[in-house]
Amino acid sequence: MKNWQSISLVTASVVGLAFGILPTTLTQAQTQTQSEYSFVCKKESGGVWTTFAEGPRGSKAYIRWTSDFGALANYTPEKRCREVSERLNNHLRAQDPFHLTHGKQDKYPIICVADSQGSGCKEKGLVYTLDPNGKRKPDEVIADLLNLAGSDFDGIPTQASGCRLYVNVRQQLQGLKKSAKYVCRN
Repeated sequence: MKNWQSISLVTASVVGLAFGILPTTLTQAQTQTQSEYSFVCKKESGGVWTTFAEGPRGSKAYIRWTSDFGALANYTPEKRCREVSERLNNHLRAQDPFHLTHGKQDKYPIICVADSQGSGCKEKGLVYTLDPNGKRKPDEVIADLLNLAGSDFDGIPTQASGCRLYVNVRQQLQGLKKSAKYVCRN
């Protein structure tokens, strides 16, 4: 009888140990995947503050901060670069996938995060604010993110009136084709 109790105790210990290790191993694997990519703010050789996307495929310019929008409020291109890079990293860590699109917040046009293609901006999804007097439309700004990130994408989707562009950021960082799509609402 004591042998069976010893075997049961050993078996229970091994099973308990396995279940104790398994969640840790899964969490570590998820963390490695999430930390595989990041956004970093650096000054390019030409002196332009730039948010770079970094990962196993190297470092690529993602957003070049050339606008003086916000300068009157002492919101410099460097400050915007650092804050937006951190916001993108927070969104990257918080969810998979996430989509960049555009919307409005406090009457200002913004680049924001959406949970899925076709959905609106998340409540705390602000990435950055666009100049309301800017000459470029928000879809054009997002399209620049595709062009700037490299030529390994399928190119800019054909735009239709009343449609919004969505970029699946994780797919884009991984270099997968068709990381962007226009979604039209009727």
